Amino acid sequence: MAANSARKLLPFFIVIDEVTTVYSRAELTWATEATPRAIFNLHPRFWGWVKGEGTVGGVLADMISASLNINVCTNVHSAACIEKAVINWMLQVFGFPEENAGGLLVSGTSIATIISIATARQRMLVNVRNEGLGNSSNLVAYASTETHGCIIKAFQLLGLGSDALHFIPVDETFCIEISALRTAIREDREKGLKPFCIIGNAGI
Repeated sequence: MAANSARKLLPFFIVIDEVTTVYSRAELTWATEATPRAIFNLHPRFWGWVKGEGTVGGVLADMISASLNINVCTNVHSAACIEKAVINWMLQVFGFPEENAGGLLVSGTSIATIISIATARQRMLVNVRNEGLGNSSNLVAYASTETHGCIIKAFQLLGLGSDALHFIPVDETFCIEISALRTAIREDREKGLKPFCIIGNAGI
């Protein structure tokens, strides 16, 4: 039977043609519109942001990960074991005591900042999980004027308010002015405020 005759007798050929056409258009759109305008991180020497330029190995790893669809709700899956191993490496690198130190691998800087500030808040407001932020109005923290914008958002999301974040000037090398930091802490304590966190920056 000729192909054209089969197409007339079997309607699914029409569907296949339509799907093929859709995919062809999608591929053309992806190649001409999406890829060149994605986020400009496709060059192999692009190091400007956290994301890499994309590699074949990364494609294969994501494909395998999506196929396995690992659930990490317990601590016995491979992903959780890898996280524990990486955290233990970090403890060794930074010289933290392994018996009472730990950490998490998270999706990026913003969520890591929220978790870190929440941890510092927990030390000052021990019962915050039950009592809420009733006693948080006098908490203050410090960061340099060069700190990332996600810090302010974290204070807002955690209910501390952006006014609780006090910015300290930097020197000519963009390091926080320690003398200005000491002065700010002393003056805030004299006002009855409670310093609970100093946020440091690393890198360039």
